[in-house]
Amino acid sequence: MEKSQRLRVFFDRLNEAPPASTQAEARTLSDSLLVSVEDEHSGIPNDSKSANTPAALDGRMYPPLDDYEKGSTHTYRRFRARGHVVYYGMNGAIRIDSLHGDVLVDKPGADGRRIDEL
Repeated sequence: MEKSQRLRVFFDRLNEAPPASTQAEARTLSDSLLVSVEDEHSGIPNDSKSANTPAALDGRMYPPLDDYEKGSTHTYRRFRARGHVVYYGMNGAIRIDSLHGDVLVDKPGADGRRIDEL
């Protein structure tokens, strides 16, 4: 499956999943869903060495690493991924923006608030 198709499957699963209550739950949810989609549809083995490169070159998508946390605040953590910016709210909200600023996922936390409402 093409990367853009896998990304759409990931976004769909993330939007359909029950909301998280904390930042840690939100990140675990997002990370586990991405790994699951890639395991099922990429045909590329999960290689931790590749995941630790600035832009994984093996064709597989990997969750953002702690090293790529940029511009976080007291209400959310912000990570720069290869083609996206990912926010994890302290309330469990998740937002994924394109590098052009388009909002691709805007999932509220368990309390119903979104990243821009924190």
